[in-house]
Amino acid sequence: MSAKTASAKFPAVARKALARLAVAMAKRSGKRTWVEIRENSILHNLRAMRRAVGPAVTIMAVIKANAYGHGIREVAKIIHRFPRLMFGVDSIEEANTLVRAGFSVPIMILGLIPKHQVRDAIKSGF
Repeated sequence: MSAKTASAKFPAVARKALARLAVAMAKRSGKRTWVEIRENSILHNLRAMRRAVGPAVTIMAVIKANAYGHGIREVAKIIHRFPRLMFGVDSIEEANTLVRAGFSVPIMILGLIPKHQVRDAIKSGF
């Protein structure tokens, strides 16, 4: 959304109120920054990727490191039904988290698999 569009949709009073609220929330939490995940934005990005690569290509959604701090289950829940999709994760633990949560999307472990976990990773199909 452009600044002009934002200005049209949110009057100055509302923008100032939101800014005050954001500052108050940051002071209360002790953090100056935060991230908001918008389901529509994630799906928009996946649709744009699909248009770029075509319908026959499998897209890997890399959601390693707890979806970069956004919550691996939460992000997986948003995207798991997207056609021709697979997950990329860091570890067998993250892969197992997704399997235990009921996701049946193909999963590729991108990180190092310790020697003692290789058999389990193969048996699980990762």
